[in-house]
Amino acid sequence: MTKLSTLILVLLVSSLAQAQPGVDLRATFPAIKAYTSGPSAPVTKRFEVRPGLVRVRVIECPWYRCSDSVQFNAPVAGQSQRGAWGRFPGAEYLGTRFQPERAVEGANLESVSEYRVRQPLHDIEVGIFPSVVRFGDGSLQQLANSVELQIEFEPDKAAALPSGQTWEVSEEMGNQRWQARWSVLADGRSFDGTWTHFPGGESGTLSNFCHITLLQGQQIEINRPGLGTYRGTLSSDRRHISGTASWSGARWEVSLPTPLPNSL
Repeated sequence: MTKLSTLILVLLVSSLAQAQPGVDLRATFPAIKAYTSGPSAPVTKRFEVRPGLVRVRVIECPWYRCSDSVQFNAPVAGQSQRGAWGRFPGAEYLGTRFQPERAVEGANLESVSEYRVRQPLHDIEVGIFPSVVRFGDGSLQQLANSVELQIEFEPDKAAALPSGQTWEVSEEMGNQRWQARWSVLADGRSFDGTWTHFPGGESGTLSNFCHITLLQGQQIEINRPGLGTYRGTLSSDRRHISGTASWSGARWEVSLPTPLPNSL
């Protein structure tokens, strides 16, 4: 293998490692006459996104004026919110392109919408719904069509903590205290650690035992698989964290050598 091909392979592997998996959802709905049965159930999927660009591509074969084919629900400010006009809630709408530019009733239509996500969004649900005509007497008629939905993600380049950086950490619960030193690993968000328990003096080491799952503004969450989550608040200079451990309620304090970035 030449040096050039080796370099290309390394760059390809790196880009794949940083990519966020997309969403590919498809549905085909039959025609259902009024007074025969209710509309078909939607086809749904849950996903999450990191800060960055989100591109939503929808192909309707065919498109109808009554179509409301794609709908999103996402938790915004702690409450489930449905996006108006099929838009992505909790994100900044950038615009939509159509092909053809003028929609024609009963013809195929492709749309590509783009959004800017400013903070991580979790537990988002997207659904493909059938095209339904609603009559004045309350009856419904479902129109036959197929819908393809692809959602692509281009996450912002993530910040990372310096490999080898050391955090001074303490946990206190009642008259017990654990003093620890956490060392940042190469991925910039996971840790090895050493600890000592007081009183008693027991000590030990931990390997790749926890990782940062959220750093946004003044809030930070660090997951310890099999135990739970450290949740804390950063000081104004971003060099101190105070919070609790979810599994024990222990008070958790961290002293940092340098200010943390605003997000990871």
